[in-house]
Amino acid sequence: MLPRFSRLSLLVVGASVLIVIGSGCRKWTRPTESFPTAQEIQSRLRPGMTRKEVIATFGEPLRELPEENGVSAMIYVSPAFYSPGPRPRGTIGFQVYLTDGKVVRWSPMEGEIRR
Repeated sequence: MLPRFSRLSLLVVGASVLIVIGSGCRKWTRPTESFPTAQEIQSRLRPGMTRKEVIATFGEPLRELPEENGVSAMIYVSPAFYSPGPRPRGTIGFQVYLTDGKVVRWSPMEGEIRR
């Protein structure tokens, strides 16, 4: 005999699954713009920018890492990373590091890119 689940519990489980699947599929949030180059990132980011200013400049990050030892991070990944085809090495995204909610530095993320 199968266990019976309430509609609410099925709804909660279904919504949770969709959230997990959707969060793993989110990509560059500015589809009309190309992913910024390292030079563009460098010119548009400045120390002291707030999290909201970074989001206004680059869109929502793929992930945000919670604060650890006073530093949090925002992670942006290029859509080229998700595209089919050969995977040459290169910049696949970047991380923005914040202390007390303000940008302190950024770094590129290197890996294989699908083009």
